[in-house]
Amino acid sequence: MYSASIPPQSTSATPQPTPTPNMPQPAELPEGDLVTLNVGGLKFETRKSTLKFCDYFANMFSGRWTLELLPDGSVPIDADPEIFSILLAYIRRPTVYPLLWTKEQGFDYATYNRLLAEAKFFGLEALRSWIHKQKYLSAIKTSYKIYVSPACTGTWFSSLPADPPVIGFNNHAGYYKPISNIEVLQSFDLGVPGRGRCIGSKSYKDDPYNDAETFSMEYKPRQRGTHTEIRRPQYERLERSIASLWRSVEFHPEALMAGHGEGR
Repeated sequence: MYSASIPPQSTSATPQPTPTPNMPQPAELPEGDLVTLNVGGLKFETRKSTLKFCDYFANMFSGRWTLELLPDGSVPIDADPEIFSILLAYIRRPTVYPLLWTKEQGFDYATYNRLLAEAKFFGLEALRSWIHKQKYLSAIKTSYKIYVSPACTGTWFSSLPADPPVIGFNNHAGYYKPISNIEVLQSFDLGVPGRGRCIGSKSYKDDPYNDAETFSMEYKPRQRGTHTEIRRPQYERLERSIASLWRSVEFHPEALMAGHGEGR
């Protein structure tokens, strides 16, 4: 009897490629509130509940968008990370607007312009309007004053007054508010006479301003019998004076608060 031989069947399974640790794996947005944003290669960790105050991210995490995730599970955001860090700080605390100012450079108008464009893109209308109206200028008030003082012996700065000048600095509505942040920017010699130390006083029966030998700014009338005696303090006359330029900087934090000055 003839019998056909049946070829043997292989019992071994088809070999599968071994996954390598560095091979990108499909990622899904993790459940929960925490989320990582990858902005230009820089990662920002925050919460979805924080980002919901921004229209852009509220729509992104609403479930209506198909999210493109990176292998590490972070969400790619096409934006400047330097500007986004300021933007995220505002999203976290939307009651305080950002102040971009330094004592050396003043207001950073270039960064404000970049932030304005990003605020418009991400749908932060309150921030966009605040920057567009340049309301940040109200947060810092800078005043300047030229103060003339007598040129005493020694160096120029040794003759400057110990206390800052009062007139012209925050002298609003008839009252004076002390300011501590005052500095001298420049000092230079003037070829005009100055008033030095008080060396006594002198009485005048006639017009005190007819006397040209003394240099005085004050006088006090006093009744003496039938005439009025004017007694004036006498000051040392100096041949030159020093003019110094003072700068005062006032910080008004209320100008950075949301809702401040609305309707203006």
